[in-house]
Amino acid sequence: MASTYSWHPGANGLSSIWPVATHLMPDELFSGWVVRAALNQGCSLKTLITSIDGGLKYRDFDRGLSASQLDQLSKLSGIAADCFPSAMLSIVRNRLGVGKANRTIWPWVLPLGTQTPQKRRGIQFCPICWQSDRIVYQRLHWRFAWHTICDTHKVFLTDECYECGSAIHPHWLNQNEKKISTCSNCASDLSLTTPKKSLRGVMYQNLADVVLKSDTGVAWGETISASKWFRCLELIIVNLRSMLRESKAQFTIKLSRCGINVEDLVADCSPRSYELLNVEERNALFIISSEIMASSHSDMRAIFCGSDKAWPKPTWRPPISAKKYSPRSREEVDILMAKLLRTAGKHE
Repeated sequence: MASTYSWHPGANGLSSIWPVATHLMPDELFSGWVVRAALNQGCSLKTLITSIDGGLKYRDFDRGLSASQLDQLSKLSGIAADCFPSAMLSIVRNRLGVGKANRTIWPWVLPLGTQTPQKRRGIQFCPICWQSDRIVYQRLHWRFAWHTICDTHKVFLTDECYECGSAIHPHWLNQNEKKISTCSNCASDLSLTTPKKSLRGVMYQNLADVVLKSDTGVAWGETISASKWFRCLELIIVNLRSMLRESKAQFTIKLSRCGINVEDLVADCSPRSYELLNVEERNALFIISSEIMASSHSDMRAIFCGSDKAWPKPTWRPPISAKKYSPRSREEVDILMAKLLRTAGKHE
């Protein structure tokens, strides 16, 4: 667990039909490679994918493409079609079963971001990695929600532009840009970002990589499958956030007696999923949840997973508490509207 796993070795596109060959770098994220390929040809991502026979509608390519689409990309890029799946989210889909649910956001996978008025999280990156890259590219593990620290440089990953504060969306770059490290909103060089240093959490982050790669994990002294291991971790995170929202002091005291400090966690009243939280919020939740699962106190399993005998089934995802986030009744809306109108009348 000394270092992050290598997910794939990369591939050369020596027989590329494209004017500029775009090699698949070691551990490169597939969707990032497609963006790089487009920029190398001097066109936008939209132009590149519509040029493929039949046309590819933009979506999250990391979730997979059909065999015919992979064959077309293989002929254009000169890279063998069987090299692409290892650069996608295939291992997450196969080991954790997340692809069985038709959801906008996959559990444990950061969304690429959507172009809406509401700010949404995009990708994350290590600016020091990008500074040292001969060819700047995105890493596959940067899409994993439990990755919050660069294992090489021991700094927090960054998920927004230092200049304009916007989320990172390389797939929005136009044909005038040359590097994937350019902010799609203000064109700043994202590799110039000054990251925050952090050492805490690398061990648990690497442990999760080991569990995913080996398809086996240990929770409260028992060996279980990767899907159950991540499911337990998810339930702990859900219950921790619920505990903070409802200020359940008895849980906080019990955790403190077990040597687990939750004072660093900030009360989170947002209904957003874990994957939409920022880097530091995810880091704090993941560390404490991992400490709980590594605890020798057997009652922790009953508190956070609902049973000290049966393991939770790896089904996705626990619904947000209806008590906190269910729609208001018509009567409540009328009362609130009347109060708002009275308040507005006083200020006229």
